[in-house]
Amino acid sequence: MSDTYTCSVCKGVFAKAWSDEEAVAETRAMYGDEIADSIEETCAVTCDDCHKEFLEWFEKTKASMS
Repeated sequence: MSDTYTCSVCKGVFAKAWSDEEAVAETRAMYGDEIADSIEETCAVTCDDCHKEFLEWFEKTKASMS
């Protein structure tokens, strides 16, 4: 297992702060079992900064749909 990952958005290379299992557990907690169970097909690996930008976009989008 590699100690680094490449962000799917910005293409930066970062040191892993979590194990893959911990990342799946967070995905399950945030997005549910269906997404977590198909993580390799449905999810991209992102760095903290890109993930924060996604969450901001997601919240704005969700709010505009209400």
